Amino acid sequence: MKGQPSLARQAPNLATLFKNKSPLIDCYSLPGFDVGNRPGTFDSCVLRNRFDYIFISKSLRPFYTGGRVFRKGLWGSRDKRPTLWETYPEITASKEGASDHSAVVIELNL
Repeated sequence: MKGQPSLARQAPNLATLFKNKSPLIDCYSLPGFDVGNRPGTFDSCVLRNRFDYIFISKSLRPFYTGGRVFRKGLWGSRDKRPTLWETYPEITASKEGASDHSAVVIELNL
């Protein structure tokens, strides 16, 4: 899945950052930003578990070259290895995960 699945379901406290007159751009809306097969960033990574954001200024937009949600260090609350995203082979249990949140990454050519 590429791009933001639903702007209507964003965190209410961030609503003003998603409006057209905002000076900021949500990384999920940038071309080529890869969310993988899940839109969220926490635990099961469903949309309601999207807790992590990167906003860039419109002046940085021309320098954006790509981005992604990086989940290789995320195990989540499950007992078995996640099957919906790749994890580091060294991680064998939730307690060994790098974080309980995925990393959101953007690349800028400055």
